Amino acid sequence: MNTLPMRPYFIALAALDFSALGDRALEEAARLHDSYPDMALHVVIVGRAENELIRMPCVDMGALPQADAEDFACRHVGELIAALQERGSALRLEHVMVYVLTGDPAKVIVELATSIDADRIVLGTHAGDGLKSWILGSVAEGVARNATCGVHIIRPRDFFEGEPLPAIQAPLQPGQHALIQFKERSKYHYVGRNAAAASRMMPAI
Repeated sequence: MNTLPMRPYFIALAALDFSALGDRALEEAARLHDSYPDMALHVVIVGRAENELIRMPCVDMGALPQADAEDFACRHVGELIAALQERGSALRLEHVMVYVLTGDPAKVIVELATSIDADRIVLGTHAGDGLKSWILGSVAEGVARNATCGVHIIRPRDFFEGEPLPAIQAPLQPGQHALIQFKERSKYHYVGRNAAAASRMMPAI
């Protein structure tokens, strides 16, 4: 009697676009394995169709045949997973499913997540997508609005409220702090070690 394979305890879908932020999204999805050892990892790349070819996102190359696009994507995903393992990750995934699709990215990601019954979608949002009042770019917003599962959105670490963060310098000497304030509003406080306990209590911002 044939039996269907058991569904993995957790199914994660990472949206990859070959940018540094897209790579981080895949790494964050892979790290879910620490909490869900039976996790299945799926990775989707949404390119642009050009006749019968596919132009991959965020890479400076010509349009590729489907088979070549899939090979390029699989090699990139394999390198990211191998790099995680070299850094000491206990990641043990027997298979990583990789999809190279075309169409509207938000719609394709949501449809694929539904078809594989994903528990979590992980993707990044780029400043170039037009950050809105919080962290959502156009693709991330579309996924978050329409997905039927949890969505983990990764924001660039070098942006705050849609604007680049200023450089942070180390203290010049004891008792001084050279942190550049952002937007002319205090975000950090420096209190000398000799300050009285009461004066070291900072109000919530």
